[in-house]
Amino acid sequence: MVKIRKFKLSDIESIKPLQPEGWSDITFFFRFYHSHEFCYPVVALKDGKTVGVANATLNEKTGWLAHIIVADEFRNMGIGYQLTQYLIDFLSKHDCCTLLLIATKMGEGLYRKFGFETVSEYLFFREKMLKTVAEYENIRPYKKSDLPAILSIDQHISAEKRSHMLSCFLSNSWVYDSGSAIEGFFLPDFEEGMIIAENDKAGLELLAFKHSLKKAKTVLPVENKTGTEFLFAHGFENYSMSPRMVLGKNINWKPQNIFSRAGGFYG
Repeated sequence: MVKIRKFKLSDIESIKPLQPEGWSDITFFFRFYHSHEFCYPVVALKDGKTVGVANATLNEKTGWLAHIIVADEFRNMGIGYQLTQYLIDFLSKHDCCTLLLIATKMGEGLYRKFGFETVSEYLFFREKMLKTVAEYENIRPYKKSDLPAILSIDQHISAEKRSHMLSCFLSNSWVYDSGSAIEGFFLPDFEEGMIIAENDKAGLELLAFKHSLKKAKTVLPVENKTGTEFLFAHGFENYSMSPRMVLGKNINWKPQNIFSRAGGFYG
């Protein structure tokens, strides 16, 4: 029998062996999930041993499933299925009409069993730094007065209400200010460095700015043709793809305006 319960900080050491190869440190994420009320992290226990983890994030009517991980030696025993069902039930009880996730190749088949459908694909580009002398005259540090514009842009493009999450990463962020309006933003500390912009000019400048600061990877929805063409033109290598999947009511998001996703846990 497998028991699923809410994650505790005392579980940190026991989840370290679950760390998948090539993933960012999962203990960082579960510390974050534990400290924010809009997240609901859980662990799966078998005979007192931690054999799986998972998290759900609530954005009012939408919710994200993420970090559904099962220990290698306990795979193919239905534990991933139980964790997924547990989170689906949790989000449904909280009136989420739309459940979202970004699947690994290993997990995609599992999610289809629940009725998740692919609505997009994300392209993964290897880490690279751009050497540029551009001055980026329209890019400046975030000010508190920019918050309403950032939240408006994000809701328009993501079709979700995510102020609670974005507010956690604004202290070191940047905006594209045309002089008459804020047209995009860049959150360097939000995992892979989220960039969302109202137009291609703002998006491309923020993307170039991101890669002028340090060597970094970028992941884009396939619908963002302008962004992918820019990366290919500058020698970036596309090495993988992952599906974005939805269960329930689809949302009217605008993937062509996402110039860098935050991460696999949030799109």
